[in-house]
Amino acid sequence: MGVALLLVTSQVRFEDLPGYIDFDTIILLFSMMILNANLKLGVFLVWLPAASSV
Repeated sequence: MGVALLLVTSQVRFEDLPGYIDFDTIILLFSMMILNANLKLGVFLVWLPAASSV
């Protein structure tokens, strides 16, 4: 929504948008989401609290 507001108010031109995107950060966040989903599917996040309370 923030990008749309910047475009509508002419604060940023559409052609300049790729320069503001940090692809390294996007790849890092996407990788962390995949890792978290796999850990949840693998029941690791259920096992971890039970193992740490022993």
